Amino acid sequence: MTVHLAAWYQVPLSELALPPPLLGKLRRADAFTRLGVAAAAAVLERTTAVESEAAGYGLILATAYGTMETNFAVLEQIVDGQQTSPTLFSHSVFNAAAGYIATVFGIHGAALTLTDFSFPFFRALAEGAAAVAAGNLRHCLVLQVEGYSELLAEARQRLVGGGAWPPGVVCWLLSATGNGPLLVDLSLTDRPLEPLALLRGGERLFCGGVGQEMVHPLAAAMAVTADLGRDAMVTGEGRAYRLEAPWGQLAFRLESGNGLGPGEVG
Repeated sequence: MTVHLAAWYQVPLSELALPPPLLGKLRRADAFTRLGVAAAAAVLERTTAVESEAAGYGLILATAYGTMETNFAVLEQIVDGQQTSPTLFSHSVFNAAAGYIATVFGIHGAALTLTDFSFPFFRALAEGAAAVAAGNLRHCLVLQVEGYSELLAEARQRLVGGGAWPPGVVCWLLSATGNGPLLVDLSLTDRPLEPLALLRGGERLFCGGVGQEMVHPLAAAMAVTADLGRDAMVTGEGRAYRLEAPWGQLAFRLESGNGLGPGEVG
């Protein structure tokens, strides 16, 4: 079974604007959850109603660093001997964001979370594509959300001389049918690594023989997402991508379907 990209979306936290209907539902949510729910809303509004086949929709939420700010806020309360906020504590586990997304949009299929410092978005993409290709899901939201923290920025500066990374989200909707780009031949290989390499970065994204340095954990997924609406995808040429890093490599192709479908949302 083929796997199509039905829609896609990306946004840094600094540019996030929540749709008014979501404000009440997310009034207690942290930034990590707001990013995930807003991205899912932007993608799903361009598709058929989830309610019509709720069990056929699933989601896979990936992250490298999770809900760090919320985690440290909980730890500060514990260390200071304060009463720990139940809401804050529940949001310190990033599975909560997947629960929010499934609940807000009525998704009844599989809702999974994945954490990995290397290629989190593309690992989730591989899992989602496998579920759709096998017929276990008709549609699958694939997200990477990163919130980071001031402590992480300080650690990077002290240990490897790096600065802060921009929080944000990337979200794709995979579907078994449609006329959007086809996801083809996704493969991923891991390599052993020295832990500080993850803080240094070092991913390079290649497309058409030209390599670009990816400067933060969301950068490669954002770069490919930005690429999706370009002319080569419309004319049928497609694009082959390769991502090289000290911790491994991955490759995949995006080929033109019968058109771009709903595509990028903003």
